[in-house]
Amino acid sequence: MTVGRAVFLLGLFAGMSICIIALRSEQARAASHIGRMQSELVELRRSKWSMQVELGRVRTPGQVRDRVARWSLALEAPAPPSEAAVRTELVVAR
Repeated sequence: MTVGRAVFLLGLFAGMSICIIALRSEQARAASHIGRMQSELVELRRSKWSMQVELGRVRTPGQVRDRVARWSLALEAPAPPSEAAVRTELVVAR
């Protein structure tokens, strides 16, 4: 093998090694980013669940009655809409 070929092969192997190192570095960076994003996803789900639990606690009938009494609101049972209201909604919707 001539010196020229040896230098060429050495340069080729060095270039390939640098490319492999760069790709592995990028792979490690991407894996780290994925891990952080998964941790954030778990934390967001945990936060969502705690908010849903809090919302469920606030919406219990006892809590609703307490807030109605505290704020002096009139609590009425839901009634079907009147016929005039339904006609008005139909006219507005057109």
